[in-house]
This record gives sequence, C-alpha cells and structure tokens, in this order.
Amino acid sequence: MKKIFLTLLCIVSVAFNWSQINAENESECNNSVINITIREKPDSNIKPHDETISVVSWYHNDTINFSFESYEGNAWFSITNINTGQKYTCSYSTLQHPISINIGNTSGIYQINIKTTIGSEYEGWLTL
Repeated sequence: MKKIFLTLLCIVSVAFNWSQINAENESECNNSVINITIREKPDSNIKPHDETISVVSWYHNDTINFSFESYEGNAWFSITNINTGQKYTCSYSTLQHPISINIGNTSGIYQINIKTTIGSEYEGWLTL
C-alpha cells in the first residue's frame, strides 16, 4: 500500500512540475516586448529632411505604449487591425508617459495613425 501511495505521489509531483514549467514558458512568450517603429508621415509641401524619432512605441502585455520625446499637445490615436477591421480610437495628452492603449492579443496586422495638436502626423505598423 505504501508503494502505491508513494508511486502516486511521485506521479502527481512530476505532473505538477511539468504543468508549472509549461505555464512559465507560456508566460515568457506572452510577456515579450515588441518594438514598433513610428515615423512621421511625409508632407509633400516640405523638403525631405533627416528623420528624427519623435515617438517611441512598443507592444507589451496586450497594450501598445507610446512615449513622445517632446510635448505636442493632445494626440489622437487610431489603431486598426487590418485583418478583422477592429478599430481603437482615443486621445491623450502627450505629457502622459507612457500612453498605454489596450488592444488585446488578437493576431493580425495593426495600422497605427497619430495626429497631434501642433499638426504632426505619425504612422506605424504592428504584426502580432
């Protein structure tokens, strides 16, 4: 009887450890950070110039995060999943760091458009 009990205890212990390892690996995959390149939209009236990074962006834990290098007033965000048509729109002050927008983890290609009070327009793409 003791042998059966010890055998069952070992099996349960191994199964528990295996499920814990799988959960940790899945958690590590879901917690990865994806950097997003946000570029200023080209204006046909302005001569080409060296591009400076004004907006830093990354995806982490179901949210897209934005940080503006300098104050540009309010920013209006439009994030569209091209595959599903799901669209997220909102506005925040560019003083807020970081600006976080929850989009979930639905697979697809996301188009990101940003317009600011001072007239700057930015765009970027995210693939999940």
